[in-house]
Order: sequence, then structure tokens, then C-alpha cells
Amino acid sequence: MDLAEQIKTRARELWPVEVGICSALALPLNKASLDRMLPGCRSVVCIMFPHAETALASADLYVKQYDTIFCYNGVARISHQLARYLEMQGYQAVAVPAFIPLDMSDATMGMVGAVNWKQAAVESGLASWGKNGLAVSPLFGPRTRLGGLITTAELKLDEKLDFSPCINCNLCVESCPAGALLGDGWVDKKLCADHVLSYGLRALTRLLMDVATTKDEASAKKAIYSYRTRELWQALETGNYYYCWTCQSVCPVGKGHPPADADSQG
Repeated sequence: MDLAEQIKTRARELWPVEVGICSALALPLNKASLDRMLPGCRSVVCIMFPHAETALASADLYVKQYDTIFCYNGVARISHQLARYLEMQGYQAVAVPAFIPLDMSDATMGMVGAVNWKQAAVESGLASWGKNGLAVSPLFGPRTRLGGLITTAELKLDEKLDFSPCINCNLCVESCPAGALLGDGWVDKKLCADHVLSYGLRALTRLLMDVATTKDEASAKKAIYSYRTRELWQALETGNYYYCWTCQSVCPVGKGHPPADADSQG
């Protein structure tokens, strides 16, 4: 079994994920960050962790958030364990954050990750681009969370998909509550972020500004002791500030995929 297959096998022993491998050269827009994180990086290992369909179909916001936290934690755990496995084999490897922490400098404003994991999923044959701007998997549709690791090991690369799982039903575009999907895979990022990240950084800065500019103590207390403050605190505590999954949940691709046998995963 070659090293690439060893990595995939070890990942699936931890959880039934999909794993794809692409060359670092396949992500030219991430070259600067790849070089900074790991000089000599050759291979990018992308891990696709599926959501629970039932959770994303729930009308309860916090059930969906909880499942999202679980998925990202799963990606992080597998990424770190694989990176350490590669180190034990004599290679350099680092796990890369799936979404946070990331560069919050004025140059990026926290809007650009070190690795475009959606592009990595496409380049490594796990998915293709959907009309919702997400990586759509034949197995799970867009109901996944992505992350992974980079390494100096020259691993066997996976081929890109030679078909698109997207069936052009347009449900994601028509269902988007923010009207952020433009129908051709492009997303109005501001419209999307204002809705998805309802209690993210922008909401925090607005709250701070509201408190700072209040004219009296009563108004300040009203702003501070509010639902908005409590929800922001919860988002900060959990590290999850997503508030919309519509374009993931309505997509018919991959629905009904047999659930993973979690009992066998330890």
C-alpha cells in the first residue's frame, strides 16, 4: 500500500470521510500562504466530512450549528492525526485550519483562508463546483465541511471528476433567503455573509459602535443586556457563527446516502 492509500485508510479508520489529494501547484492563488506555512510543500490532502442530513433538515437553528461544530472538529482531529503520522514517516506536514483561526489583517479582513478547501476538493476529485458556489460531492452533495493538511511528501495525486454532480435544478438559487446566488456559481459574498454570519464579526463591531455612541446609560444598558449580546457571546464561545444552510439542505444531490456506521469508528 503506497503512502497516499495509507493516509486515506487511516483517515477512514477515524471516521467515514472522503479524502482526496492534489498537488500544491494546483492551488496557485494559495502559493504564498502554502510557502509560508510549509516551505517545500508538494501535496495537499483534502478531507471531506459529511453533515448529518437530518440535522441540516431540522427547523432548529442550534441543531444545525451543533452538527457544524461536530463536522469541523472531526476535520481538525483527522487532519492533525494524519499530519503527525506523516511526520513519523519522516516527512514534514501541518494541519491547516478549515475556517478559523485565519489571517485577520487589514489586507484580508478575515475573508481569505490560507487554503481554498473548496478548490482543493475540486482539484482532488472529491467534488465539482455547484451553482451555490460550493463544492458538490457525488456522495454527499454540498452537505460537507472541508479541511485538511499539507505535506512535503510527494503523494499520488487523484484525478479530477470528469462529470458534474450538479443537476442544474436551480433549487439553491431560488431558495437563497439572501438572494446572494447569481445562478452561475458566483456568489454575492456581501449579501451571503450578512445573512450567514448574522452574529459574526460585523455584528460584534456594530454592537460595540452602538454602545460607544449611545447618549445615555439606559440606552447603553439596553444594547448590552440584549439578545444580540447573548447570541454574540454564544457564537464566540462555540466558535460557530453560521446561521444559514439553505443552499446545502435543499440540494437533492447525494440525499439518502447511507449513514456512516459510527459505531465502528470508535
